[in-house]
Formats: sequence, C-alpha cells, structure tokens
Amino acid sequence: MLHRRKLIFFIFNDKMEPINQDPSHCKLRTFYYNPNDKRLFVRSYFTDRFTLNYARPWAWIIIVVILAIMAGRIYTKIMGIP
Repeated sequence: MLHRRKLIFFIFNDKMEPINQDPSHCKLRTFYYNPNDKRLFVRSYFTDRFTLNYARPWAWIIIVVILAIMAGRIYTKIMGIP
C-alpha cells in the first residue's frame, strides 16, 4: 500500500516544472508521451494546465475508466434507465 507521500511522489515526482526541456514528447500539442519520465501528471508545455503522461500504464487505466463511465451514462440514457 502506498503512503500519501509516496503516492504524491508517484503522481507528481515533486517536480512540477513545465516540460519545456524537450517539446518533441508532446504529440498534437496535447498528448505527452515520454517513457523516461516517471510522472503520471505533468504540466502541459503549451498551457498552464496538467496533462497525463501516456507512456505510463496508469494513464491508460484512467482513460478507460472515464470512457467506461461515459459509455454507461449514454447507454442508460438510450435505454431509458433512470
């Protein structure tokens, strides 16, 4: 089980600087993919917001969960289930 400090380190790696060192890791100005970067959330190169590092497996798990929730909501609306 991860302790809170280790969890924060795992997600942010205590380095919240922008990823301006190498913009080649940014795809389509939105997606950040860098297998050498251990952070899950990184500051976006082009904005002040955060983005996921899609090289991390947890990023894909988060995306799948969000899409599953959205699909479930759409399905229940179509089927008329309250």
